[in-house]
Amino acid sequence: MYNLKHVLVLFSMMLFISTPPSGRTGELKNYQCTKCGTLMQSASKPSSLGCRAGGSHHWNELGAVGNENYQCTKCKLHVESHDKPSSIGCAEGGSHYWNDLGRIGTDTYQCQKCGLTIRSASKPSSIGCNTGSHQWNKLN
Repeated sequence: MYNLKHVLVLFSMMLFISTPPSGRTGELKNYQCTKCGTLMQSASKPSSLGCRAGGSHHWNELGAVGNENYQCTKCKLHVESHDKPSSIGCAEGGSHYWNDLGRIGTDTYQCQKCGLTIRSASKPSSIGCNTGSHQWNKLN
């Protein structure tokens, strides 16, 4: 029969195993495969199986999901992040060059030139379009 000491030890072990190193349970993070460019939002590192570029995904953690829109001016990846994402591992080679497009909001904007569609609190920054400057249209 289990006594209280055994139950407490088992509970402590379960809590330790299920708590991520950051101490924040369930925090979503942005991950990008440096081979194929796929972006995933997940509480833990995604599976490396099935990279469309062949073999396994090579996941790079970009940072916590948050309320700010960022776009890399090299690979054009759009990320919703808490802080400026990690610059390591751009799918185009070398480092990401992040541009802050503005705070996430309830309005939807689309660039006429590149087609990027984002939710924003105000008109997003025009910097970073692959054809020069973004030309934003408010969709709602």
